[in-house]
Amino acid sequence: MAKVQDSQEASCSNKTDSAMWYEHKTNEEMFEAQKSDNVLFNLFRLKSDNNNRPEWADVALHDVKLKKYWSQWDRIVLINNVLYRKWINTTTEESNLQFIVPEIWKENIMKMLHDDIQVGHFGIHKTVARAQNRFYWVNHKDEITKWVQNCIVCNSRKQPPRKAKSKMKQYNVGAPMERVALDIIGPLPISYKNNKYALIVTDYFTKWVEGFPMPDMETTTIVDNLVNHFFCRFGIPCQMHSDQGRQFESGLFKELCAKLKIDKTRTTSFRPQSNGLVERYNRTLENTISKYISKNQRDWDEQLPWALMAYNSSEHETTKFSPSMLMLGREIQLPVDLIYGPHPQEIEYPDETVSHNDYVKNMQERHMESVC
Repeated sequence: MAKVQDSQEASCSNKTDSAMWYEHKTNEEMFEAQKSDNVLFNLFRLKSDNNNRPEWADVALHDVKLKKYWSQWDRIVLINNVLYRKWINTTTEESNLQFIVPEIWKENIMKMLHDDIQVGHFGIHKTVARAQNRFYWVNHKDEITKWVQNCIVCNSRKQPPRKAKSKMKQYNVGAPMERVALDIIGPLPISYKNNKYALIVTDYFTKWVEGFPMPDMETTTIVDNLVNHFFCRFGIPCQMHSDQGRQFESGLFKELCAKLKIDKTRTTSFRPQSNGLVERYNRTLENTISKYISKNQRDWDEQLPWALMAYNSSEHETTKFSPSMLMLGREIQLPVDLIYGPHPQEIEYPDETVSHNDYVKNMQERHMESVC
């Protein structure tokens, strides 16, 4: 008993030591950091002294990186003495400003975009997409690719490639909460909070994922989590899809669906691929949590919300949007945004006094652009 208490105290002390407040970088700090980078300092001088692009002779003897910035002259802008790059998102066709990262901040930014608990040690595609929405530097894709490929934590979780199989028939949906998938993962190591299982709920359209730790997988426990923590927050789905587990086929669960007018479907027997969306996410979730849990694995339920946050804030390879954008109409703010952003964007309301009606109308328009 004493050993368990000691391990709990050690776990708590480790979390306290690792906790930190994120301090936003000021324009002065950004300017000084870029000034310390020889390439960016020369670029700053060129942009300050010239409205038009300088002649090739002015940059011919300089570093190849400066020449690449020179080739993008019209896309490089100075705002409050800080260098940014204009970038158009090919999916949304929106123009963003990317902070041009100095050499001394590259490693820290790549850590925050890949290693931090809020971003989940995801792969190359998601990490590059997360970076492109915020930052730019010459050869950033190659450097991020190498960073991810050399990640010791990620490499320790890699599995051998599986034999390819023919594609199954797709089930198409056209709106959020039109169809959600349910699944249970476990049994897992009993946590400090006595949880042993987790209920995973995934929206087919937005790819938004919710997870609820549970001490058991009884029908009453599942129904309580669905009603109190999912339905009451996101509304009632049109259809729920699950496997043929006894919890989902019980009379109580069928009564719940009948009362709420939910169409209940199920997978083919011994065919988990029929619920492939949530089954594939379960593997991603287990990989993500395994990179942050303690050695005794009894804090998995404390890491679960962070893993969900990392996934919901990452661009999905199928939709080309993050689940948070499709479900909430906005991106989730991360620690990297608190430090290096938000970046100056086009001012939609110059007087900075936005009514609730205007805000809702603007959000609805952006949300419709995302889902259509």
